[in-house]
Amino acid sequence: MAITASKLEGGIGVIGVSGNLVGGDETTAFQQVVMDLLSQHCRKLVLDLRDVAFINSTGLGVLISAHTSSVRRGCHLMLCNVNSHVHSLLLITGLDRVLAVKGTREEAVVDK
Repeated sequence: MAITASKLEGGIGVIGVSGNLVGGDETTAFQQVVMDLLSQHCRKLVLDLRDVAFINSTGLGVLISAHTSSVRRGCHLMLCNVNSHVHSLLLITGLDRVLAVKGTREEAVVDK
């Protein structure tokens, strides 16, 4: 799994994830990137999952943890570019009612 992070104008943090979100050392790195952006007082955190091929229960747990950390810091978390596999998992688990999902990065960035 590879992770990229950037901070846009207006306090928006963007994290791009590629590969599989399945646990291991990568999840620790992902959580650290989330916390680093949240410590920079982001008002919105966008997780771009365009290049995530597979996600398992550990990966879902990481997304829930990112959501919880964001809420505690007054930051709104949004997912974007989710593939059909990830979308199905969100529907099956009911996380689609908890995690905001937008079609594209641009939609997630401009959404209030």
